[in-house]
Amino acid sequence: MAAAKTKSPAKEGGGSRGGAAMTAAYESLQAYACAARKEKGSPLEDIDDVKKFQKLKLADCTNTLTSALKELDVSYHSSCIRTANQIFVDFPKLNKGNYKFFRGRGAIHDQIYATFNKLKKDSGISNANKWNPADIWIIKQGISFKSDFKTLDQFNNYILQLFNNNEAIGVSLKKLDKKGGAKGISFNTGKSLGAKFAGFKVGDSVDSSKDVYIEFNAEGKQGAIQLRVFSSRPDPGSWQGEIGGKTAAGGKVGGGNMIEAARASGVIDSSSLRPQNFAGSINNPTDKDIKDFIGYWKQVKNIKSMSKKQQDELFQQIKSTAKSDKTWWLSKYVSLRYCAAVMKSKKENEVTNWIYRYGSSAVENSSAFIKYGPD
Repeated sequence: MAAAKTKSPAKEGGGSRGGAAMTAAYESLQAYACAARKEKGSPLEDIDDVKKFQKLKLADCTNTLTSALKELDVSYHSSCIRTANQIFVDFPKLNKGNYKFFRGRGAIHDQIYATFNKLKKDSGISNANKWNPADIWIIKQGISFKSDFKTLDQFNNYILQLFNNNEAIGVSLKKLDKKGGAKGISFNTGKSLGAKFAGFKVGDSVDSSKDVYIEFNAEGKQGAIQLRVFSSRPDPGSWQGEIGGKTAAGGKVGGGNMIEAARASGVIDSSSLRPQNFAGSINNPTDKDIKDFIGYWKQVKNIKSMSKKQQDELFQQIKSTAKSDKTWWLSKYVSLRYCAAVMKSKKENEVTNWIYRYGSSAVENSSAFIKYGPD
C-alpha cells in the first residue's frame, strides 16, 4: 500500500504549521466538505455547513474535522467549499448514488495503491504520485473492486472504467484563489492534453536573477517552467524545473527528468544537458566558460547583434558576478545552456509538452484522475 502523499498545498494563507501536516489537513477538509455537500443535498454556503455535519459518516480521513479546521485558515475553508460545490456540478451522479470520500485510507483506497505497487515494475513509473496524484478518492459504496490484473496497462483501463462510470474518482487538488470558482480538468481519460511553447524569459539584465523560464499555454491558461538551482549552495544536483501558473499542472520536475524530457523529445544528447558536467567550472570559470555563457544568453534572449563594447562590458559583469555568487553562476549557466540546446534542436514544443505532461502525471502509464484548481 502506498503511503499518503506529502505534496504541499498552495502557499497562500497558511496555518500553524507547514509541509505534510498542512497537506493532510487541507486534503482531509476537502473530503469533509464533499461529505457535507452530499449529506446536505444542496450547495454549501460556508464552513458552518460543514460543521453542522460533525459526524460526517461519509468521510474517512487521516485528520479529524476538528484538527483540520484548527490547522487551516479561512482561505482554505473557502477553497474547499467552492471545490466541493463544483465537484457535484461536474459529477451529478454523486447527488443520487451512495458515495463516500476518502483521504489517505480506506479499503478500496488501499487496494488501489497496493495493486499499483504490484504492477509498477517495468512500467517506467515508480512513484505512485506520478501514476495517479489523487489527494482524495470518491468511491461508490458497494462496488466489487478487482485487482487481479497482469499488467499496469490493464489496471489503468479498469481505473478509467471506474472513473467514467463515476464509481472511483481520483481528485487532485490545487488551492483556489481568494475569488473565483473552481475548474476541473481530467487527465489520462483519452483527451489530448498538453502545453504549447510560448517563449523563454531570462530577465532584463544578465544578473537580475538566477532563473530562466520556459513559458507555455495549456488548457487556455498561461504558465511557466522555472529552471534554477533550488539550493542556496552551488550544487549541480539541485538544478531542476518547477511548473507554475494557473494551469492544472504543478510541482517540481527533477534534473534527471528534465534531461529525459530533452532526450525523449529528440534534443541532441550532449554534455549540455547534464549539470554535473559543469561542476569543474563553478569555482574557477575560464574565459571560454564566460564566452559560452554570453553565446547562450544571446541565443535564448534572441539578441541578434551586440557591439564589441557591449560584449566586453557583459563579459566583465558576468565574470564579477560569477566570482561573488557561485550559485547564480551555476544556476544561470546551466539553465541557459539547457534552453540553448533545446533551441538548437528546434524541439521547444516537444520539450515543453513533455515537462508539462510529466508535471501533470499524464505520462505513459499514468491513470485517470481529475484536478481542481482556479478557473
